Amino acid sequence: MDSPSHSGWEGRSRTPDSAPRPEARRLAEARLEGSGYSALRRLRCECREGVLRLSGSVPSYYLKQVALAAVAGVEGGGSYPIGGTSPPALPGPGEFYNGANESTFDPPDDPAEVGAVSVTTAGTTVSDVDILLNASDGPGALGGGADALTVSVFDGQTPAPQETLVLDDGDLDTVFGFSGTFATAWLSRFSPSPAQLPFRIDAVRVLWSNLDPAIVVGRSVELLVLVDPAGTGDPGNATPVVLTTPNRTITALNTFVDYALTANDPNDLVVESGDFWLGFFDREGTAPSSDSIAAADLDTTGGTSWVGFSTTTTAPSTFQPVTDFVSDRTWMIRALGANLPAAGSIRLSWGEPCNAQSVPGQDFAVYQGNIASLSGVQDHAPILCGTGFAASVTLAPVAGNKFWLIAPLLSEREGGQGAGTSTPRVPLSTCETVQPGACP
Repeated sequence: MDSPSHSGWEGRSRTPDSAPRPEARRLAEARLEGSGYSALRRLRCECREGVLRLSGSVPSYYLKQVALAAVAGVEGGGSYPIGGTSPPALPGPGEFYNGANESTFDPPDDPAEVGAVSVTTAGTTVSDVDILLNASDGPGALGGGADALTVSVFDGQTPAPQETLVLDDGDLDTVFGFSGTFATAWLSRFSPSPAQLPFRIDAVRVLWSNLDPAIVVGRSVELLVLVDPAGTGDPGNATPVVLTTPNRTITALNTFVDYALTANDPNDLVVESGDFWLGFFDREGTAPSSDSIAAADLDTTGGTSWVGFSTTTTAPSTFQPVTDFVSDRTWMIRALGANLPAAGSIRLSWGEPCNAQSVPGQDFAVYQGNIASLSGVQDHAPILCGTGFAASVTLAPVAGNKFWLIAPLLSEREGGQGAGTSTPRVPLSTCETVQPGACP
């Protein structure tokens, strides 16, 4: 395919997408964020070809309908099922109850005991009322056993278990490259969360595709690693890491390949703050033909993908957002690495909730208390209301003797913390309304 020497082109494996509609997506995300439901805040919005698409999962049919109603009327697409003009009616009778103990659990509300809502004057607000509409079963509790919760203390030298930072959705949609005599370089931006910092970059994982027949096993590429402690979002402000073995070859096609990273100064691969960038430079892409080497996911966008074209240099200042050439996309590049906890840091890890198979999608709340309180009124309270669905978390060093409890979370509901050996486990506060489901 011929094109001007400085323009980007792509080889697609499906119908081209139209230009993104960020204003509609941002409005939809704002509505979901303001819905009051944590499960809705985790949904992903995308506007393409005039259609607003929501993706992700929610724990109940009711919350799905709430999400559709929240984005109704957003310019850029419909928010109802195909052929519909309004949200379908919820099945079954209405279920609601209220009482004196909605937000506590001693005793908890009983859904079977329905109480009327009293309004003295039409149009006035009635507060402190919980409403339960066609809810699915609630979150459970952690399974029993000696390894239900494991506590580890770090020595300052040992990394946490290795993890993978993923930006793409795992599906190859297209490939990209520059035509003419310009080789392609492409970068992805990674932004570790505060809990993941400092983050040691161990390897880069990349998908090589043969959608372009010119891309073959043995082709030479150069690894690129840049670190931007200020997190500016521009590789032009980042510092390249001097790698000991930057030049590599493609070893397999249509699969992810890992390349271990080593630097002249190992500390250069430890990210203390901000962002880091991983990418490649196509060393053999300077022939007159168009070589489309950068594999991309079109369904996930977020401004993390940048490109450069040159015959001799990979200087950060030469990179531009991929949207300067084509629609936004995410390179199929991933980062492998590990958190380096400070000495005295504490890692908590646990198993899945007892009803995880029947009630998927449960997050976790982490509680901390003083061991001295175990002999009387326990003083534990939440320190994390959600771990991003991870069954582990690393905490900063703490003073004194502490204990921890884990409670599953599902939408606006919280599961059980287990039973105490002598006194009930009554926290000072909770993340959500405590309403556990049954364990099988």
